[in-house]
Amino acid sequence: MKVLVKPNKKETKIISYNKENDTYIIEVKGKPINNEVNFELIKFLSKYFKTNKITIVKGLKSKEKIISVE
Repeated sequence: MKVLVKPNKKETKIISYNKENDTYIIEVKGKPINNEVNFELIKFLSKYFKTNKITIVKGLKSKEKIISVE
């Protein structure tokens, strides 16, 4: 699944889904320093999908990420 992350927000939440790009737009609480955004994103998606098998496949240092959910 493709995700576009917007860091430094007040809370972590899904904002919208772009059908053209098949991308979820997610605001993330946290700064893009020391993988804070990545950890917060994984924590949020784990609760949302009710699974611990969430991994960032591509885009660890980018706003655009590809996420694997099992």
